Amino acid sequence: MKNLIKFRAWQPSANRWVYFHLPFRVGDCMPSNKEYTNFCQYISLLDINAKEIYKGDVFPIKSKGTGNIIGYARVKWSESESGWILSDNIHSGEYNIHWFAKNEQVIGNIFENKELLK
Repeated sequence: MKNLIKFRAWQPSANRWVYFHLPFRVGDCMPSNKEYTNFCQYISLLDINAKEIYKGDVFPIKSKGTGNIIGYARVKWSESESGWILSDNIHSGEYNIHWFAKNEQVIGNIFENKELLK
């Protein structure tokens, strides 16, 4: 089936992500809000390692000069841009998600790796 809208949801009791999609077919199971938290949509992009990128995923922000990690940016929806962006923890910058998807790898997410965005 083409054009599936993919999601993942955190299952705290099992400490894992559960993946599902819309539209549902007869027999498919959607996680209930009581058992799962943090529903995150797939943004239809893959990172440099061909890993699916979801809302809340985190990318490193690197120094242009040294290549050292100087901060982190999370994937989020922007109403003003009407699209997915990266928002950093350094100076409230916003970055082009497409460049990062082609050139960097997802290193975590804001739910399992909260320390990345402090």
